[in-house]
Amino acid sequence: MEQNKKRGEAYHEAGHVVIGVLVGKHVEFVNLDAKQEDGTPGAFVRWTAGVPPTIPLPIADAFREGVTLVAGYEAQDHFARETFENQSDWSDRADVTNTARKAGLDEKSFDNRCRKRAKEMLKEPKVRMAIELVAQKLMVEGGMIDGAILEKLVTSVAGPLRSINEAV
Repeated sequence: MEQNKKRGEAYHEAGHVVIGVLVGKHVEFVNLDAKQEDGTPGAFVRWTAGVPPTIPLPIADAFREGVTLVAGYEAQDHFARETFENQSDWSDRADVTNTARKAGLDEKSFDNRCRKRAKEMLKEPKVRMAIELVAQKLMVEGGMIDGAILEKLVTSVAGPLRSINEAV
């Protein structure tokens, strides 16, 4: 993966990891050197438990999922100064839309509320430091990194932030 793209992907995945952990999700692993279905380089986070399959999805679960999903884009935009040419093309957009639908929420207002909360969380110095450290670890080590290691890193730096679960 070219260096600029790898840097952008590292910050994107670090955003998912840090915000996800802080809202109570558990990381199984992150793979920065994955291949997408079409063979192009990509990256992803695998969570130990995804969104519950219940419909309608409880609103609290929907917002935790939504904030985690948009945090990747927001972190990449903030830290790597790399924005996507067309926001509707970013890879997590469909998941945000599906999460809103499962919860019976208006897609646009759900997306806006999740994005606003993710940006607020990214203003926290401890959160920014955790994203920097996770992104650096992903760039240096590459490949697949165990989620328990990343969760320990996030909680040791960001700790429990007061009102972090106000994402809901």
